[in-house]
Amino acid sequence: MNFKEYLVFYKQNEKPASTLFHKHISKNGAKVFSFWSIKLGLSPNLISILSLVLLIAGCFYIFIGDNVSLWFSLILLQISYVCDCSDGVVARFKKMSSQFGAYLDILLDRIGGLIFLITIAYYCYKNLDVSYELLFGLSLLSYYCYHLSASFRPYYFPELKGYMKKSDHRLSIAKAIVKITYEFIDTGVFYFIISIALITNHIEIAIYIYGLISSLLLAANLVLLFKHQYKV
Repeated sequence: MNFKEYLVFYKQNEKPASTLFHKHISKNGAKVFSFWSIKLGLSPNLISILSLVLLIAGCFYIFIGDNVSLWFSLILLQISYVCDCSDGVVARFKKMSSQFGAYLDILLDRIGGLIFLITIAYYCYKNLDVSYELLFGLSLLSYYCYHLSASFRPYYFPELKGYMKKSDHRLSIAKAIVKITYEFIDTGVFYFIISIALITNHIEIAIYIYGLISSLLLAANLVLLFKHQYKV
């Protein structure tokens, strides 16, 4: 099977992109990585583990903290996310999809996210004069809580899975605002923006903005689920 033949399968089995960054950057990387993963015989679970290992390596370079290391961190974090976008399609291609694999993928994602946020907190408190420590910590917590809620939702409201990814030409103003805001919350673009913020020394303001975005999306998510449950 050559790459052109694989792309036919990939297009038929890929999940809808979450954001523009996911569609044009992360998924294009995943097309190449998943193809070579299949060629090399890598299992989906191994790819999930590799994603976490690369993330930890990226966090290690943040600990080092110099400008060159931060650029290495940016690259490793993006490759880590490409791996995360590849394990599912490899599982479907090799007919190795399983509940354990799905659980492992989500578990490692949440562990990796927590490691990354702890790394950011450590870097900022050690190297920067954080202006509002409580607000900074709450912003990081808000981002993590939003992602936890997004992980739980499909199990309680499976009918809403992919709700924000669906095309809708008659968007309400509220949903349009949420969809625009959602463009910045995807893991891949989050890693990219935070990495650039670290390199340019704008990390504190970036974390505050993400805290606000996460809080708004979490509130919107709760309102949506409440209205859906009780048909308000």
